[in-house]
Amino acid sequence: GRPLIEYMYADEVYRAVYEDYLQTTIDDRFAVEKMQAMYDEYAELVRPYALLEQEGYTFLNNDAAFDTEIEFLKDHVVERKEAVELYLTQ
Repeated sequence: GRPLIEYMYADEVYRAVYEDYLQTTIDDRFAVEKMQAMYDEYAELVRPYALLEQEGYTFLNNDAAFDTEIEFLKDHVVERKEAVELYLTQ
């Protein structure tokens, strides 16, 4: 459904450049350790305010829900890295 992207992806040179960008992204800018540390850092900044939110103005059902959502984000970055690695090995 995306002819230009399909055309460029069919070119070995462009595909190699794209795949190099993907590898760099998961190894550097979006490295799991970096992302998880950033989530922890920002969670600590936001936590006191998020836990003070009043019913009707929050999506958190209880205080533990905040930590659950942070863990979800941390797991998500692992899943995305694994998806990219799987793609790169095919």
